[in-house]
Amino acid sequence: MFSRLFAAPDEAGQTLLRALAPSLQLPPEWFAERAAAGNSVLRVIHYPPVAADAAPGAARSAAHQDINLLTLLVAARGGDLQLLDRDGSADTGIANTTRYSIPFFVHPTNATSLAALPSRVTPDRPPRNLPVTAGDYLEERLREIGLRS
Repeated sequence: MFSRLFAAPDEAGQTLLRALAPSLQLPPEWFAERAAAGNSVLRVIHYPPVAADAAPGAARSAAHQDINLLTLLVAARGGDLQLLDRDGSADTGIANTTRYSIPFFVHPTNATSLAALPSRVTPDRPPRNLPVTAGDYLEERLREIGLRS
């Protein structure tokens, strides 16, 4: 049963990656082949209610950025998940009830290079960083957020 639960969002992620690649002048399999059998993770996260006497603006989880290639979220009825738009605006939700989130994080394989995409590099726009592998980047980020020592 859990294999099927993992397989469905994994397949959806592969489909989205295939659809994204041509818009970046890449072959359809460019991202999908790098994420096939990668380090993708399906999580179930419990967020308890924010206490009625909590400080104004209290949150269950601080603002953060996901550290993977793609995040898929199972649709929820609650309105307390906030996603920031490019301009930094977000909708405020309800935090006085228990909430569960089931994100599926699509990660590439550890050996995948995170070098700038060929279609994004020009003489006027050279790469800003030295290439790093997805595995090295993931380990670095996990150390930065305290999940690895």
